[in-house]
Amino acid sequence: MQLLSIQIGIFYVVSFCSLSIAGAQVQVKYVQTKRGHQSLVHNGYRYNVKFRRNDRTYWKCHLKTCSATVNTHNGIIVKFGHLYNHQPEHEQLKVNEILESIKKRCREEVVPVPTIYEEEVSKLRTPEWDDDMHHMEEQLPTFHSCKTSLYHQRSKLLP
Repeated sequence: MQLLSIQIGIFYVVSFCSLSIAGAQVQVKYVQTKRGHQSLVHNGYRYNVKFRRNDRTYWKCHLKTCSATVNTHNGIIVKFGHLYNHQPEHEQLKVNEILESIKKRCREEVVPVPTIYEEEVSKLRTPEWDDDMHHMEEQLPTFHSCKTSLYHQRSKLLP
């Protein structure tokens, strides 16, 4: 099992575990939302804590209409419950990662906020540009729709 700490999306990854269950590779990310709650990300699906009992944590899909569940014991998945009624959110998780990197730069740099936004969006336009990247870029909010939160992040650096 490997543990590292990285930052993605609107979440701060508490730990990243890669483990093998019955020969299958399972990757789990424990993340903290911007409100300070813990979430679990697995295969493009996000779970919120339903309840805890001793060393066990019971997770439910973050969408209220989905009944998918996962149980963990000491941070390792031991049981998958109900099935999903929706598709995984790989693209949305990647969009959240891009937005968080923009917000982080707004907190740490003094470059104008619109410039930071444009630089991060232009990083998407690489030689590997394909329909998936185009679709992900379409899901990114425009500068005008997220500028308030970006300037709020900037005010943490320069009150």
